[in-house]
Amino acid sequence: MGGLNSEQAKGLSNFFFDVAKGLVLGGIGFYVISPFQIKYITVISSGMLAYGCIKMALTLLEGVRE
Repeated sequence: MGGLNSEQAKGLSNFFFDVAKGLVLGGIGFYVISPFQIKYITVISSGMLAYGCIKMALTLLEGVRE
C-alpha cells in the first residue's frame, strides 16, 4: 500500500469522500447563482472532479482490503 497503514488509508479515503460531497454541493450552489453560460461548465467540472475523488477513495479502500 506504499507506506500507508489501514487506518491512514481509511482516513484519507474519508477525506476524498468529503471533498467529493463538497464539490457536488458546491456545484449545485454555484449553478443556482452563476450566469447561464457558466452553469453547464460548473456542473460538468464539479461532477468530473467529484468522480475523480470518489475513484481515488475507492482505490485506497481496495488497497486496504488486500
